[in-house]
Amino acid sequence: MSGGGGEGELNLVPYLDIMMNLVMFLLAVTANIVQLREAPVLVPTLVSDNGGGSSTVDPKGFLTVTVSPRGFAVVTSYGVPASDLPREANGLPFDDLTRVLRQYKDAATAPGQPGLKDALQVVADSETPYKEVVATMDAARMDGKVPLFPGIQLALLAAQ
Repeated sequence: MSGGGGEGELNLVPYLDIMMNLVMFLLAVTANIVQLREAPVLVPTLVSDNGGGSSTVDPKGFLTVTVSPRGFAVVTSYGVPASDLPREANGLPFDDLTRVLRQYKDAATAPGQPGLKDALQVVADSETPYKEVVATMDAARMDGKVPLFPGIQLALLAAQ
């Protein structure tokens, strides 16, 4: 007697082929949907050692924006007084930060003034929410459609 009721072998190869194709399809689709972005980061160049063991920063200068619970503090490397932008009731004043950074850049590009590079340093402590740091970077990169500081260096404020 032949046929029916005997033990048969299950062939898993077609199922594994289908699963591998599905995995490769999902990887390809995910790679096209999720595009990795990179932020251009420029490090200020050090020019010389001034004898005391500390280096002086490039005279073209750069800006530092500190994000704190009190608000923003903008400091330059070439002696222009700092600007403080206090936190408002509805959050940080990102529009005011963009306006102040535009003023710094315009003043620095005036004849006879030290020029600003396109670098900016954003400093925050470990308690600062990530969305505030990203929004600060966005406010510093563009003024409408005009680029301000496309290169941003991130720094962590040391705990005291």
